[in-house]
Amino acid sequence: MRKKEERNSLKKLSRLEILELFLKQSEELAQVKEELKIAKEELAERRIAISESGSIAEAALKLSGIFEVAQKAANEYLDNVKAQKSTDTHGSTVLQEEAEEYVEGTVLKNQ
Repeated sequence: MRKKEERNSLKKLSRLEILELFLKQSEELAQVKEELKIAKEELAERRIAISESGSIAEAALKLSGIFEVAQKAANEYLDNVKAQKSTDTHGSTVLQEEAEEYVEGTVLKNQ
């Protein structure tokens, strides 16, 4: 029933009024299309930002792992030097100093 009433009311409108309605609808459609375009651009930017933040987080985790491995290797080296010092008293002071310098250098590089 409602559509019939709408058709009857449209029939009563003059051509100018109908053209004005079409113009108004066209303007609204253009505005909605522009808003949709902007929303899509913002969504794309957010997706890129999320993707990049994930990449940065992954890189940080990988670097953290590298530093842990380097620190572990430096600690093992120092432990070996200390163990060698206890069994070999000749020249052990020099080896220990070299080991400590190596460990300090590795730690400083990792920071």
